[in-house]
Amino acid sequence: MSLLVNQAPRRQPIRRGLGLLGDSFSGNCHTIGATVYGTEVYGYAAWIAARTGLFPSYVDNQGKVGDHTGQFLARLPACIASSTADLWMLLSRTNDSTTAGMSLADTKANVMKIVTAFMNTPGKYLIVGTGTPRFGNKALTGQALADAIAYKDWVLSYVSQFVPVVNIWDGFTEAMTVEGLHPNILGADFISSRVVPIITANFEFPGIPLPTDAGDIYSAIRPFGCLNANPLLAGTGGTLPAGVNAVAGSVLADSYKAVGSGLTGITTRWYKEPAAYGEAQCIELGGTLAAAGG
Repeated sequence: MSLLVNQAPRRQPIRRGLGLLGDSFSGNCHTIGATVYGTEVYGYAAWIAARTGLFPSYVDNQGKVGDHTGQFLARLPACIASSTADLWMLLSRTNDSTTAGMSLADTKANVMKIVTAFMNTPGKYLIVGTGTPRFGNKALTGQALADAIAYKDWVLSYVSQFVPVVNIWDGFTEAMTVEGLHPNILGADFISSRVVPIITANFEFPGIPLPTDAGDIYSAIRPFGCLNANPLLAGTGGTLPAGVNAVAGSVLADSYKAVGSGLTGITTRWYKEPAAYGEAQCIELGGTLAAAGG
């Protein structure tokens, strides 16, 4: 029982994974290699990760190039069954617009099937997006354009009654696309800037508590201390080998050693900043990666 007249709604606790369901709009957020965990630079998921601390692993990317919403349903069970991602995003239905014989009613039915599945699964959550406009030779016209706009309005007015929704249509421009459709870096920044407030307002994902002192894990008095010798990241005597391409003046905390490979074209700057306890070790990347796989 609460004595508050207007109690603040409780944010839902979730694990730190972030899942993507959809078409190439989702699929392009990751590289193809099955062992590649890093999102590509133009992937909005990478920007969301940087701004929230969520982790969009490739194993939770259920986006497939060219699919329409009816085909999303085949991968819906994998979303529900995921052991790493509780929060999923369905941001695009753009291929419905170019699939012969597919109506707006078909799209709505498919999306509501997905929404209902998440609502009926405790601990699993979905954010639905409006989709983005298309430009240039990818632009929609006539009924297809009217349906895309109607879908956006439907998401904002109807779907929002059931799950969180995000408007990534209004304000999205051709300059934010690679070729009139898929987001470039500017587009990824824009999309993440719309999605992140929705995530932080509705969900919480506790991280690992940072140490406040250098307590020893092997202490008989306090056996839950720190695993390493320098948990507060003091000093500048750490090792920065050639493979990390550190710029002059870079420093790493005592007792630590950096590891890096495949970073041709990339430089790293390692520096320290004050933190609530001890110091923060910061890493800044610069340049353009010469080849995939770094």
